[in-house]
Amino acid sequence: MVTLDTTRPDHLGLYGYFRDTSPNLDRLAAESLVFDRYVVPMALTAPSHVSLFTMLEPMEHGIQKNGVRFSSGPRSVPFAEFARSAGLRTAAFVSATPLKRHSGIQSGFDLFDEGREAKRLAANTVDAAIGWLTDNDAPFFLWVHLFDPHTPYTAPPPFDQAFEPDEALAARLRARQVPDLVATRTGTVLRVANRVSRYDAEILYMDAQLGRLLDHLRARDRWSRTAVVVVGDHGEAIGEREIFGHGEIWEEDLRAPLMVRVPGVAARRVGGLVATVDVLPTLLGLAPLPGAETWLAQASGADVLAEPEGRRAVVSRSTDQMRSDVGLPTEYAVTTPRWKFVRSEDGSQRLYERERDPGELRDVLAEHPDVAQRLLATLEAELSRQRARASAPSAAGDRQPELDEETIEQLRALGYAEEVAPDPPN
Repeated sequence: MVTLDTTRPDHLGLYGYFRDTSPNLDRLAAESLVFDRYVVPMALTAPSHVSLFTMLEPMEHGIQKNGVRFSSGPRSVPFAEFARSAGLRTAAFVSATPLKRHSGIQSGFDLFDEGREAKRLAANTVDAAIGWLTDNDAPFFLWVHLFDPHTPYTAPPPFDQAFEPDEALAARLRARQVPDLVATRTGTVLRVANRVSRYDAEILYMDAQLGRLLDHLRARDRWSRTAVVVVGDHGEAIGEREIFGHGEIWEEDLRAPLMVRVPGVAARRVGGLVATVDVLPTLLGLAPLPGAETWLAQASGADVLAEPEGRRAVVSRSTDQMRSDVGLPTEYAVTTPRWKFVRSEDGSQRLYERERDPGELRDVLAEHPDVAQRLLATLEAELSRQRARASAPSAAGDRQPELDEETIEQLRALGYAEEVAPDPPN
């Protein structure tokens, strides 16, 4: 399993991007199930990853921000613990501070390699993962986390020079009503086209390193017996709505890439809606492991390929950690194949028709009040269900770990310490 941090699907070739940012992912997509409508529960690293590995929503597993510790429980067993009990060797190689040991996400891994820096380059993470694969011939579960498209956008050479602003990019930004210049909270003015080009360079660099990892598996004759999942944890705003970063409930925040490659399973596009809690149930439907049925009983998600129409709705929420600094209320979103409904804790509501308005630029609540009422009922019912599971005696909870000063400074540098949310560099 490879998790791609802060990676927008609409900036990848396999999802139709006009730049050649992802040749290795595109090659993998040609032999994978590619999910076109994958939506995450929160646009933040730790909550999204814990949801992925436990199949629980953030309210259920208790992790709703970075910098707190996940603790497994009887009904919140992470995949690595289950995989190890099923006889697999387990190893993880993570690339950034939000997923280091203080997060608790290492539970179940025989080897957990985190590096020392706040943001480890993909080349170094992949080198470590390849070294482990070279020495391991037993059945395994390997997780590799790549963080490069996260700010600051500083791809190493020659990737840093791969893309420059041009008319094709300018036309794309105009079509999405993205302004040329956007001011940060401190007043620094950034040129959006430059930011997008630097972001795309990071994706190209990350893709090249992922290609090395996949080529290693192919060269060692493991390809015919290895399932590969590539999944994003969230997206990134790059000037849309005059916002940089992530943590909101807009399309650019919540939509992420997902592809699943299983030997013997024919490649195809899957158009139905998929949530993070569905990823592992869907994988295990294609590649079962002993004892999976018992472990899957804890899941809030399901095998979406077993449902003719897939999932009907995904409920997501904004990140308090990012909004509270500027006095904004929490927002909740219900995404369906056609609609996006948003309710704010200040009482306001919005509605977008995703099929006609994928950029979520026009609020149509006044035109479709019946749709809004129906989706509000869906939201309230789902939040009630999550609260009930979160209050169960065996539910997991977040605990504030004792963070050392180095970890605090690394989180702060990435914009994740609650008391500090720095602007991205120019």
